[in-house]
Amino acid sequence: MPDDMLTNEPQDDQDIPVTPVPPPESDRDNSPAPPAVQAVPSDQIETVSGIDDEVERIMLEELARAESADATPSAPDSEIEMPTPASKEIPVVKPVEFGKFDRTESTGQPKNIEILMDVKLPVAIELGHTELTIRDILGLSAGSVVELNKLAGEPVDLLVNNKTIARVEVVVVDENFGLRVTSLISPEDRIKSL
Repeated sequence: MPDDMLTNEPQDDQDIPVTPVPPPESDRDNSPAPPAVQAVPSDQIETVSGIDDEVERIMLEELARAESADATPSAPDSEIEMPTPASKEIPVVKPVEFGKFDRTESTGQPKNIEILMDVKLPVAIELGHTELTIRDILGLSAGSVVELNKLAGEPVDLLVNNKTIARVEVVVVDENFGLRVTSLISPEDRIKSL
């Protein structure tokens, strides 16, 4: 290959000389000559970040020119603000200071419980429970007996708002059923369970 294909000679000791590789002999006859390979001086090589900085600078200059030239606020595009490069200030970090809370001791029932004293709640007695199959349920008729898990005479559960608060015995008062409380949960637990 002739020496005249190299158009740039190394200008200083930082340039890298490049020698072209001749094409294979089978391609020499049919193909055009390969483009000339040139040595590039190192002062002309820019880094990617340098190019990015230059592009950003040019875009900001164009934006500033466009904003100063466009003085008509009636156009909707003029109201759009382009973001400016963020300043590289380090934020000041301070520890959080919480206010002091006075610790109050609980004296049992809350003071405003009186507001709730007239609210009515459902009360029920659970004599016992059992599980039946669908066949057994469909087979129930007048006179059928269902056996429960509690014994006769054993205390039953007093439920308020579907939560057990006491164990009671069933009694007869005049001609009505009544209850005699045998054990009770504490007033605090009763309020919590409601």
